[in-house]
Amino acid sequence: MAIDENDARSWGDLGLALLMSRQEEAGEEALGRALVLDPELAAAWYNRGLARYFAGRWNEAVADLERAHELAPGNEAVAQLLRQAAQRANLKR
Repeated sequence: MAIDENDARSWGDLGLALLMSRQEEAGEEALGRALVLDPELAAAWYNRGLARYFAGRWNEAVADLERAHELAPGNEAVAQLLRQAAQRANLKR
């Protein structure tokens, strides 16, 4: 698959595809690249936060999901996952 090295959405899409195919590390790397190229890409913040949530990395998930929530404040899926991640992060402490 060819990817435009400077297209944040392509990196975001690749990251999601990699996560869906259980290639978590590669997926997070691709999402990180997307965020370097476009730090305003709410979907990439959400998807990386989701990956970190399912990996049990609560504080990292909260940080990513907070940014996604700032960029997409009306998105209930983001808000709900952020609440869950924050609750789990607090329980871990």
